[in-house]
Amino acid sequence: MNINCLDCKRKAQELVASDNPPVNENGKRKGYIKVMKELWEARGYEKLGLTNQNLRDQAARLEKITSDTSRQSRGNGTDVITALGSSEQSETGVQTRDIASSQITAAIETTNEHAKLLIDANLHETVGDFNNDYNEESQYAGLPNETITQIDDQRENTREQYLPEYNRIDIPESIEWGRSDNGSPILIQTSTIINAYNEIILWKKNVFLVPYGKIGRDFVDQLTIHINQWNNKSDKQHIALKAFFVLLAVGLQKPGLKSKAKDHKECLKSRLLLWKNGKIDILLNEGRIIQSRIGKVKRSAPPNRAKVFAKLEKEGQINSAMRFLNDDISGGVLPLTDDVMLQLRERHAKHNRQI
Repeated sequence: MNINCLDCKRKAQELVASDNPPVNENGKRKGYIKVMKELWEARGYEKLGLTNQNLRDQAARLEKITSDTSRQSRGNGTDVITALGSSEQSETGVQTRDIASSQITAAIETTNEHAKLLIDANLHETVGDFNNDYNEESQYAGLPNETITQIDDQRENTREQYLPEYNRIDIPESIEWGRSDNGSPILIQTSTIINAYNEIILWKKNVFLVPYGKIGRDFVDQLTIHINQWNNKSDKQHIALKAFFVLLAVGLQKPGLKSKAKDHKECLKSRLLLWKNGKIDILLNEGRIIQSRIGKVKRSAPPNRAKVFAKLEKEGQINSAMRFLNDDISGGVLPLTDDVMLQLRERHAKHNRQI
């Protein structure tokens, strides 16, 4: 494949430089890259899907490798000839010169073989790079399906399969949560955060939006601290993510059904202060109380259906009146019990089928 690539470039340059160069449909001369691409595809490599630029770059890379290797081999041969040629000045005469000539010839042949091996090795190394320019399926175009399957199976068997290295995280019983105002350390139990996380994941949705201003920025900064504790593998890494979610749950609990933005700011400010001081239990208790009130709001007594229907009918809203009659709280899809099945069979006796 590499030889064909270089051969296509050489022939393309010869055709473009000839007296009768190939031309396009509009009569303009074709560039050598375009001619090279046509020669490349004519040799059966069209399925590889290489662009003109990829093909030109690959040919230039192969030429550079060949040129560097040849230059290295010529340098080695000259050194050998120079070293062996000095033996011609020996006092033994003609016999020494004949021996030296034979040694020079052998050295040149050895050097040429070495250069050939270097060229082949370098060209072989470029095959991997060249194959990256097209997909793996195109490498085996034209081969029988059985052969391709055998190659894929062999690759799969020889490929190393392993999981990434597992780094165990130490889980101490207690951690230093922060510092109090007098500089003493604030210690909390690791189980406190873990148990809090296991509880808040079962809470009902009842949060307010993060407020604007300094309180909101302080809250976001505290969340960022916990994220960085995880990313930087600090001594709090084992609970950093759980602490992040616990703070979201206990910090943003809406205090009441009709609470205002001002109330939310005051709650978040006091809760953030408790969080920094390690008062996790107090925040959890407050959250439990709020959660217990959700769903227990007193509903107003149902309206008198007859009065509502009469009012709508007098106003001429017949459709609304009919919808009000059909809007029954106890409505919906009935469960498929034996009683329901019996009633359905009685109602649809003519079309009764085995269900």
